[in-house]
Amino acid sequence: MTHDGRRCGKGHGYGDLEYALLRESGHSAVPVATTVHPLQILEFFHVDAHDLPVHMIATPEEIIWVDDPPPAPAGIDWDALSSGDLEAMPVLEEFRQLTPILFT
Repeated sequence: MTHDGRRCGKGHGYGDLEYALLRESGHSAVPVATTVHPLQILEFFHVDAHDLPVHMIATPEEIIWVDDPPPAPAGIDWDALSSGDLEAMPVLEEFRQLTPILFT
């Protein structure tokens, strides 16, 4: 986590994908909040376009409001998903097959 809203998850991307599914379904972007230990707040690290930023960070000692977080993903980055990702989350493959029907 950084003070400017960059978030690093546990490496599986499930939270990012759940948010992207909602966006892909036509839902508007919503503010995102998280809780962390103060030691988890870093100065900087690289994030990818599909990484979900946060608007509010809560630690046991403070609430940090992020004034201008990076933009949230507008949907699923299908090119970033492997066949293994689609097998691990069957709902993604089902959604991908429905997407042309929903958005044409």
